[in-house]
Amino acid sequence: MDERLKVAVSAVLIAAMFAFGAGGNWLVFLLLAAMAVIVTWEFS
Repeated sequence: MDERLKVAVSAVLIAAMFAFGAGGNWLVFLLLAAMAVIVTWEFS
């Protein structure tokens, strides 16, 4: 698997943990996941 993909997937999982820990808000999860993917794509 591509290294960037691995980092993006783990970032999304972390975002999911934060979102659901903060009350299960799907909008927060989507926002965090999108930001995580963009950041990992830019810097790797």
